[in-house]
Amino acid sequence: MRKDNYDAVKAFMTETRKLENTAMTMEDIYTSIVERCPTAPCAIYFDESGKAKRQTYEDFRSAVFHAASKLSSLFSNTAPRTVIGLKLRNSPRWPVFFWAILMS
Repeated sequence: MRKDNYDAVKAFMTETRKLENTAMTMEDIYTSIVERCPTAPCAIYFDESGKAKRQTYEDFRSAVFHAASKLSSLFSNTAPRTVIGLKLRNSPRWPVFFWAILMS
């Protein structure tokens, strides 16, 4: 592994260990990530035509809250702490629904 990659992984793991020892909820972690740089690119992906698309953290946040709102309505009669599965093709929507489920 290249030194710069190793350093990046080490820094990520250090930050992850800090989260393990905090009282932060998943929503707190999400908010921290999104609010740090709302106009920065969150994801770059290719649409069906092959055109590169960019999504900012603010775009991502809006998509997550919209999906969470819909899921909350859909699962309104589901008991708390029920396990919810996520089955999607690998796409930019996967992380949106992942976080939306956690926010619902």
